[in-house]
Amino acid sequence: MFRALERQLQVALDKSRAAFRHRGIKGSLVEDEIRTFLSEHLPRSSNVGTGEVIDITGTRSGQLDVIICGEDQPFRFETNEAGLYIVEGVTAVGEVKSVLTTGELAKAIKSGSQFKQLRVLHDKTDYFEAKESDYKRFHNCPPYFVVAFDCEVVKETLLERLSLMPLASSPRPHGVDLSPIDAVFILGKGVAINFGDGEGNLRFKYHNGTYVTGWCWWDTDCVLANLLMWLHAVMPRVHRPISPSPPYMLMGQTIGQATSFIGGNARNSRQS
Repeated sequence: MFRALERQLQVALDKSRAAFRHRGIKGSLVEDEIRTFLSEHLPRSSNVGTGEVIDITGTRSGQLDVIICGEDQPFRFETNEAGLYIVEGVTAVGEVKSVLTTGELAKAIKSGSQFKQLRVLHDKTDYFEAKESDYKRFHNCPPYFVVAFDCEVVKETLLERLSLMPLASSPRPHGVDLSPIDAVFILGKGVAINFGDGEGNLRFKYHNGTYVTGWCWWDTDCVLANLLMWLHAVMPRVHRPISPSPPYMLMGQTIGQATSFIGGNARNSRQS
């Protein structure tokens, strides 16, 4: 089924190439196709959109092709309508490329580095169970992936470039530096995944019993199924009894005359 869907996406790319000369139009069409695919096949608790992500310090990502949100996102936008999302409600983000070249890879690394400057603010009431490796990599900032319809970079060069990416430095003292990109999916060709220290939920053993670490590539003609399963394995699962939205309500605002209700009686109070 997913192989058939992958062929349909390739047909959509061919049609856009034949119908439009403007790169921006072609890029928007392939982005729409991936967002639609994800919105139709991810669990119902997930919503898919596009736009920018912000954290409580006011740090913003750049424009992101794919933003996957969970139930902690206080609002939603249409799948292909740009919106602004809080990072606590985001479970993964991605970039879509018609053709992955070395130049486009460099742009994705830059975009990932900007996104990984954001940090999730966890309340003391938040509950989650995660391996230490996954907590450091994905609970501080959600995973970032790339989907490409085609690729001009040979896999050896791709792995080398990904392995040599500078880490995105933490904006917090003693924080965790993060990889700008966590996985790359190339339709019809294969998948590159960063397994980190090999101690996460998603891990595989070599024949000698040691775990795969760092970046690894494997050929597969079922890339979309691998994308969905990778997302399901790495998207952080957090139960929040308290909404993460209140700290964002007053960002950049000054509260003037307010009315408070105590014991059923209204009174005016000056707050700052």
